[in-house]
Amino acid sequence: MDNIESISKKTKYLKWYLLLVSKEYNNETYSEKHHILPKSLGGTNAKINIVIIPGRVHFICHKLLVRMVLDMKHKKNMVHALNMLARANNKDQNRHQISSREYETIRKQLSDSMMGENNPMFGKPAPNRGITHTTKTKEKLSKANLAYFTNHPGTRLGAVVSEETKVKQRGPKSEQAKHNMSIAAKQKPRIMCVHCSACITTSNHTRYHGDKCEKAPKGLIKS
Repeated sequence: MDNIESISKKTKYLKWYLLLVSKEYNNETYSEKHHILPKSLGGTNAKINIVIIPGRVHFICHKLLVRMVLDMKHKKNMVHALNMLARANNKDQNRHQISSREYETIRKQLSDSMMGENNPMFGKPAPNRGITHTTKTKEKLSKANLAYFTNHPGTRLGAVVSEETKVKQRGPKSEQAKHNMSIAAKQKPRIMCVHCSACITTSNHTRYHGDKCEKAPKGLIKS
């Protein structure tokens, strides 16, 4: 067995974890492979590091890993793994269905793990800041926007904006307006990029992450 004890706190969580991964289970229940020492923490695909455990036990093991590990970087990796485990589900996987309380706890752990210097964008400028588009790119963007608004009649295509409204839009925002914008931005749903682990809004994920992410494996088709 790979040495999970060396990177973990000597607590009841470690004891419970070792009991769960060493126990023999009924193969008739839905089961999944689990790395005793996760690959993101230095584990390998060696047989001695892999166990077959029920899906529910797999989920519990990852909850324990979040509480066990010592290093903050390791904790962040385990929170991300638990978040993915809680969200992933398809016709071939009978994943443990989490409660609303478990979901809230996991999402809060994920949020906390991305605070301050743990965030990959901490102290860095926005990736699109200072970018100047060429005339050809501007024409391409204009055509794409026109096609979108034409096919979505509910949008404000062709809407006439008064000069008074234009002045309000261009002018400085009040403190209340800034506060309202900040709250609205924080309430936008966020998802995690599987390649760089950044937790971003769906629009930013579509534009800059997913298969377009800088850390995505080479050879992926980028649309």
